[in-house]
Amino acid sequence: MSSLGEIGTSYASQVARNALDTSATAGLKTDYKNSSDTELLEACKRFEEYFIEQIFKGAQKTIMRDESEESGSSSTLRSYWEDNLAQEIASQATATQSIGLAQQMFEQMKRNQGMTIEEIDAKRAEEKETANKETAAEV
Repeated sequence: MSSLGEIGTSYASQVARNALDTSATAGLKTDYKNSSDTELLEACKRFEEYFIEQIFKGAQKTIMRDESEESGSSSTLRSYWEDNLAQEIASQATATQSIGLAQQMFEQMKRNQGMTIEEIDAKRAEEKETANKETAAEV
């Protein structure tokens, strides 16, 4: 039977996980109809990061563990470390475009708005050029 301390620790860790999940999805509820390509691509990247993170968390749940010797605090610490590891892997995968989901979503959204791939590339190049000029002007 679980001790009262373990129940409290378990409850606190679940509340923390729920808060993290809520904060991770909070930015995904924004309307992007009138946003720039940069903002739209950033939203796609955040979705890809969240998606990959959830895949890793699901994979971690399939690992069989002997938790009989693990105390409540070490279990919470391990869970926290695993969540942070999944977040970091997802962040790095998105930054390096390892699966390219964000780019595919972005291009599909633009095609749904009636733009071709060439128009998308030209507009992104124009936005990069404008951003580079603004950065150069600030220096």
